[in-house]
Amino acid sequence: MSNLTGKFNVVIHSPVGERKAVLDFIANGTVLAGQLSTDKNVSPIEGTADGDTFDFNAKVPTPLGKMKAHIRGSIEGDTLTATARLTLGESKITGQRAI
Repeated sequence: MSNLTGKFNVVIHSPVGERKAVLDFIANGTVLAGQLSTDKNVSPIEGTADGDTFDFNAKVPTPLGKMKAHIRGSIEGDTLTATARLTLGESKITGQRAI
C-alpha cells in the first residue's frame, strides 16, 4: 500500500478565506483515485501517484461556482502539502492524515 492511500483532513487556503475539506486517496501503483469532499461538494479525483507525490484534477466550489483545479503535492509522514491551480490563481493546501 502506498503512503498516499488514506484520508487526510485538509485546509484550502484561498484569497477569499480558508475552507476545510477531506481528501480520500486510493493509490494503486501510479494510478490515483478517490474524492475531495467539502461541506458543499464531493468531487471524484483521478490522477497520478509517484512515490509520495500526487497530481490530480478536481472540481472545487468557489464564490463563482464550481471550477476545475489542478492539484499537485506530496505527503511526508502524515503531513500533506499541495498547491491548487485554478483559473483565478493559486491556493495552498495543508493537512494531516486522519486517524
